[in-house]
Amino acid sequence: MGILCGLPCKRKRKVCQNLARVNIRDVAKKANVSVATVSKALNGYLDVNEGTRNRILEIANQLNYVADNNARNMGGKVETTTIALLVSELRSEDPSGFVFGILSGVHLLLLLCRFKQFFL
Repeated sequence: MGILCGLPCKRKRKVCQNLARVNIRDVAKKANVSVATVSKALNGYLDVNEGTRNRILEIANQLNYVADNNARNMGGKVETTTIALLVSELRSEDPSGFVFGILSGVHLLLLLCRFKQFFL
């Protein structure tokens, strides 16, 4: 479902008539502030001036801005629990212990990471 964004159109129309999802850049452009300032204002950071915060929130409401959870999850820290190991030939008896050594090291690293997170 799209909405009219209400921003100046690139095709020399007065107002954009394209059905488009309003993003944080649109709010920043209309408020004449940076994307970081809009993000901080929308997330309640205290280092944004109260007047600026109110103006950003008002503009976000006017544009019907809704945060995109997919975009939110892409930014910043990405966590994954997948490790890939490509081996051309895997035998039941690995004389060098190569695969076992790698898996043991990964297991140890994961245990250490969980231990640090638990106590930090």
